Amino acid sequence: MPSSPQLKSVEKMAGQNAVDLKKKRQEMIVGVAKNTPALAKAEKHLVQYAPVIAQACVFMELTVFPTMMLGFQKGQQGWKILKPHVTGKNMEDLVPCLCGLALCFFGGMFPLVIASVEAFRLVGLEGMKSAICALWGEGEKALEAHKKDEDADENDNGIKDVLEMNPAQLVAHKAYIVLKVVDPDKVSQAFVALNCGLLAVLANLKMGFARAVTLGTTLGDALKKQVSKYVVPFITELIPPETHKWVPAVADWLCKVVAIFIAMSLQTLISGFHSAIRGGRMVGLYGVKYGQRMGYLKDFDPNKSQLDEMVGYGCAGLGFLFQLYMAFSLTFPFNLLFLPVSICEGVLGTLVMWI
Repeated sequence: MPSSPQLKSVEKMAGQNAVDLKKKRQEMIVGVAKNTPALAKAEKHLVQYAPVIAQACVFMELTVFPTMMLGFQKGQQGWKILKPHVTGKNMEDLVPCLCGLALCFFGGMFPLVIASVEAFRLVGLEGMKSAICALWGEGEKALEAHKKDEDADENDNGIKDVLEMNPAQLVAHKAYIVLKVVDPDKVSQAFVALNCGLLAVLANLKMGFARAVTLGTTLGDALKKQVSKYVVPFITELIPPETHKWVPAVADWLCKVVAIFIAMSLQTLISGFHSAIRGGRMVGLYGVKYGQRMGYLKDFDPNKSQLDEMVGYGCAGLGFLFQLYMAFSLTFPFNLLFLPVSICEGVLGTLVMWI
C-alpha cells in the first residue's frame, strides 16, 4: 500500500493535471466564442463564464466519463457471470418464478413500474423487444470496433494511437468509430419503437393518476359537507372573529388533501393486491414447471393437479400480508437490492407529475 507521502504526490499530480486541463478548456472556449460569428451575441457571456464551463468539462472528462465506462465494463463482467443462469431453460421457468416472487412480496412498493410493465405488455411489448434487441446488436458492434481501436497503432511507432490523443481528439475519434459501424436505419427504427412504447406507458400512468385525483376530489366534496356541518362551527367558536373568513377555505383545502391521500392509499392497496395475485400465479405456474424439469415432481399432471394453484394463491396471500406488514415501504437490505427499481419508480413519478 502506498505511503502517505506517495499518496500526496499522486494527488498533487492529479490535481495539477486537472488544473492544466481546465486552463486548456478555458482557452478553447474563449477562442471558439471569439472566432465564431454565430456566437457573437453570446461571446460576452461565454467569455465571462468560461472558467465555470471549463470546470464542468474537466469534471465530465475526468470523473463522469471514466465512471460511466467503468460501470459499463463492470456491467459486462456481471452479465458474463449471470448469463448462464438466466438463459436457456432457466429463462423459461426459474427466472419467471423468481420475478414472480419479487412481484408477489414487493410489487406494491412500485405501482408505477408495475403499471408501466402491464402497459408495455398490452401495447408495445413486441416492438420494444425488437427495438431493444436491435439497439443491443448495434451496441455490440460498436463495442467490438472500440476494442479493436484500443490496440490500433497505424503509425507503427510502438505507441497505441489512443494514448497519443488529447481528450477532445479521443472523444471525436471514438464518435467517428461508432458512427462508422452502427446502422443508422436500425437505430432510428428502434428509437421510434421505444418512443411509441414510452408514450403508451405515460398515457396509461396519466390515466391512473387522473383516476386517483378524480376519486380524491369526489371524496373531498363528500367529506367537506360533513366537516362544514360539524367541524367548522366548532372551530369558529375557538378563534377570533377576524379569522372566521379563513375557516371554510382552509377546511376545503384540508378535506381535499386528506381525500386525495386516502385515494392514493387505496390505489396503493389495489396495486399491492394486484401484484401479489399476479406474482403468485407466476410462482405457482413456473415454479411447478421448474420442479418438473429438475425431477422433483415426476408424476405431476397440471391438468389434474391443483398444486400450482395452491402454491400460487398461498404465495399471493403471504405476499400481500408481507406488503401490509411493511406498510408498502422498503427497509434494509431490500432498499439496496431494489435500488434500481426505486430509481425507475421515482423517474416515472416525476414524468407523470410534470409531463
